[in-house]
Amino acid sequence: MKRKFLKIYILLCFITGCRIAYKPYDFENSQVISEPDYSDENNWAVLPNKYPEFINDIQYDKIEKKADVFYIYP
Repeated sequence: MKRKFLKIYILLCFITGCRIAYKPYDFENSQVISEPDYSDENNWAVLPNKYPEFINDIQYDKIEKKADVFYIYP
């Protein structure tokens, strides 16, 4: 009897786990967002000369770097 309930439980878990977990989205009719102006300092989260207080608390080395390098992957 327990085996039967176990098989039914496993079958139900398998069936409910195989459904689509996301909602389709129509990207062609979505609002177009303009690209940010990187020359404007308000469009940056952190700048080398303007650190937020919470970053100053976790930054261990206070050495002045020659360059800040980042990479944006498309």
